[in-house]
Amino acid sequence: MRYIDPCNILNARFEGKERPDWDAVILIFRDARGSAIVKEALGCRGYGERVLCGTEAAYTHEMRRTNNKTVGVIEQCIWGGPQISILVEEISELGIGIAIGIGACGSTVPRLPKGTQVYATRSLTTDGTSKMYTSKEFTIPSKGLAQIAESLDSKKLSAATAASVDAVYQETKEFVDSLIGLGTEIINMESSAFYAASVVCNIESLWIGHVSDCISGDKWEEWNNIEDMTRESALVCRDLLARALSETHANDAMQPEARTSRR
Repeated sequence: MRYIDPCNILNARFEGKERPDWDAVILIFRDARGSAIVKEALGCRGYGERVLCGTEAAYTHEMRRTNNKTVGVIEQCIWGGPQISILVEEISELGIGIAIGIGACGSTVPRLPKGTQVYATRSLTTDGTSKMYTSKEFTIPSKGLAQIAESLDSKKLSAATAASVDAVYQETKEFVDSLIGLGTEIINMESSAFYAASVVCNIESLWIGHVSDCISGDKWEEWNNIEDMTRESALVCRDLLARALSETHANDAMQPEARTSRR
């Protein structure tokens, strides 16, 4: 038994209301400025109603239909693992099977300079939230989505090992060095919990984004002038999702009894 069950929460939230009929959802792990760029690149329109916990109607959108499928877009998901795990639980309860997160990250290695488009091929459980979902040392994305990311033009996305942190202002050189010792190449606030919760909730998920700053060595390269790379992340997400939904459509055509339960 769970004291707080997403099924009960959503039943109360949507009592007398129609639930969204989304085939996938994009979570924008960015602030208002970054979210605005992503929304514009994806051609979003307002949904008009609140759908997920902690995301008001103003943060809830839909993307232009892709392969005759509808995609929800939730902006300003900036509070790391705890928020992301709640969103994933509710996305699962709504029967949405694909979630792609667009974020930004700090690079710890020279091969991933500022502006590099990346996807987290695995994410170390260095945060607190992911440990509520797994006892493993790292979490992984959906195999199918990762394969699509790998098959895109090699110049578009670089694979990277991520680590997630809960306290941005405690990213000291000593702490970052310890993460580098574990194989960390990029650091963000959400990919570990995103993947861990997605596995438990039976969702296909992938974290993509760009290197917005460099946090290795003795000097921090700040996250200024990242508008163009943010827009590129959105366009990569659009292309990746189109492929994913096209393949899902083909699978659904062969399996008309496609599951509705996410657990």
